[in-house]
Amino acid sequence: MQKAIRALNEDPKLAFEEFKKFIMNEEQVEFDIFHLINIKKKNIYIEDLYFILKDTFSQYDLSQIFVYDYVFAKLILQKEFKEAVTFSELINSLDQYTTDLDYSIFKIKKINTTVLFTFSYGNELVEVDISDWLEKAHFENQIIDIEKLENKLVIRGNAFFQGINLINDEDIEHQLIIKDSNNKSKTIQIKRARTNYFNSSRYNYCAGGYEFHINLDDFSNVGNYDVTLETVCYGRVIKSKLKYAINVRKNYQFNNNLTIVNKKLKLNLLHKSHFSFKIEPVSFVNSVIKNVITRSKEKKILISRFFHNPNNSTREKINFAIIIIFIELFGYTIGNRKFTIISEKLADSTNDNGFAFFQYCRESSDASNIYYLLRKDAKNYNEIKKLGNVIPYNGFKHFLFSIFAKTIISTDNVKILIPKELRDISHANLVFIGHGVTLFKKVDHVYHASRGVANQIIVSTDQEKEIFIRHFGYEPNNVFVTGLPRTSYLMNHLTEKVILVMFTWRTEIKSKEDFLQSEFFYRLKGLLLNKELLKKLESNNVSLKVLVHPRMIEYVDLMPKLHNRIILEKLTETDVKQAIENSSMLITDYSSILFDFIYLKKPIIMYGFDYFNANYSVSRDYMNSTLADVFFETEKEVLQRMNKYIEEDFILDQRTYSRYLHLVNSHQNSVNLLYDVLENKM
Repeated sequence: MQKAIRALNEDPKLAFEEFKKFIMNEEQVEFDIFHLINIKKKNIYIEDLYFILKDTFSQYDLSQIFVYDYVFAKLILQKEFKEAVTFSELINSLDQYTTDLDYSIFKIKKINTTVLFTFSYGNELVEVDISDWLEKAHFENQIIDIEKLENKLVIRGNAFFQGINLINDEDIEHQLIIKDSNNKSKTIQIKRARTNYFNSSRYNYCAGGYEFHINLDDFSNVGNYDVTLETVCYGRVIKSKLKYAINVRKNYQFNNNLTIVNKKLKLNLLHKSHFSFKIEPVSFVNSVIKNVITRSKEKKILISRFFHNPNNSTREKINFAIIIIFIELFGYTIGNRKFTIISEKLADSTNDNGFAFFQYCRESSDASNIYYLLRKDAKNYNEIKKLGNVIPYNGFKHFLFSIFAKTIISTDNVKILIPKELRDISHANLVFIGHGVTLFKKVDHVYHASRGVANQIIVSTDQEKEIFIRHFGYEPNNVFVTGLPRTSYLMNHLTEKVILVMFTWRTEIKSKEDFLQSEFFYRLKGLLLNKELLKKLESNNVSLKVLVHPRMIEYVDLMPKLHNRIILEKLTETDVKQAIENSSMLITDYSSILFDFIYLKKPIIMYGFDYFNANYSVSRDYMNSTLADVFFETEKEVLQRMNKYIEEDFILDQRTYSRYLHLVNSHQNSVNLLYDVLENKM
């Protein structure tokens, strides 16, 4: 997909060749045909798309593409070019985190056997027939939770046609059919259970959510039971198996290894891929023996996997084996302790919100069960160890606490802090604390709820909470507004005039050639060599400190010789907190470090020279209205604003500070709020 996206910016005709390859894979894809008319360098006019699409539609089955691509293509083929442009603009608006639009701008209606996709174009209603597409559209049905309540199983899931918004209850109907070994079937009543789990900026599948209960007393006959969901959506009827979302089945197995029905029967899940079950007679003694044997086999597999990982040392392998044996023998005696593990990135950092919260917890009176996970080779390990409750990464306690922790908190993918071999048997609640405020960079593909990165999210503003609910698929009761914990420990320490420069890395740069030919290099070099800038630094005794991203280190030698007022410093070797506190001003693109400067009421310049060239998350109108005098796209504007701040001795005017407050809460009691959330709401 990345290859195709890059092609969009180079040559639309090449992009369509990539598009055809995706179609031939027979997997449903979202290609974004409509982006072809939004690229900065238009190598093709929208009318020319007609001929390419006509050829593509005649040769390939386009049912694999998502509905928005299909609608756009149909508009082009119908030569409704202005309508296609409007449709494209609406999609792009939906993608933005700050949009006022919602899914209701697109509607689907059924007239007899015809299914129409509709949207407004001026005072007119545009209608596109999607009946053919719907007949072959991909149907998704996944269980997202299984819960045991006394003698009932409660199953919750979501079923929908991918790309069809399901906002209203009448859009879709489900019923459950359970068939026994004798081919006798019965229908189970399904409750509606609206869920955001699969929602995104473009699609809302809430009404596809369902919940049903299996009363084990009603299925006391021994044998296998097959389960099928029958769905009716806009006239199409489809029967489907209930697949498991990420880790749902594994979590159910380890939390409910034995289900007794009237103390004579047991229920087991049958298939790894989809939900079905078996009820069989069993004595209690035999059940326990079989359960022990099953668990022993599972533990043996875990040990084998860990031992065959070449990255694990002999000492780590011995510790792991001891832990597995230990928890099998004594685990249930300590399993109710409320351990909390906190860490950052790959357990190698103490610069961010995770450590700030740990520091707060260690300073409070009741923090005996809160631990910080850190690699022994971290440069400040011995210093941090003095705080107490520091766990060495891949050590004995790390393995033990990963299994029995109540909560694991991280500023990155929380799951990666748990050894891979232990993830299936860890019962921890995974809590993600963002590195910054999610706003300027699209990361919903990384942290979406369906990816299983975390169960609950800590955010800084109500606006950010809404972003995680609407774009990332989280439920409102799993997103908590507290602020950034690290800001509680920020203070100004200004002794010299220093402008800090820090840019986000461009992931498309993968070689020296890419770097030298990139707009990133061109703009950075232009700024650092600007004669007006150098003159201003020299005459006002100001230094410019550039924090070099870890991915840029290998390209530093390609940078030209810089003025002695400009310092290049590796981010990995920098005390970032100290650099923030000691700096007078920040120049960045959209790095999350800007929020720290907001808390300290320092000037910020956002140099977004390429921000609107790619998959941006906020509109130009939003930037111009909310961040006027903060966000700029040209070097000239950046220098003008920087000169103003230098001349005014880096004093931030109240008008600009009021603009900052649209981005983040200004309070610095976030650690207290987070502690209260963990204690009382999780």
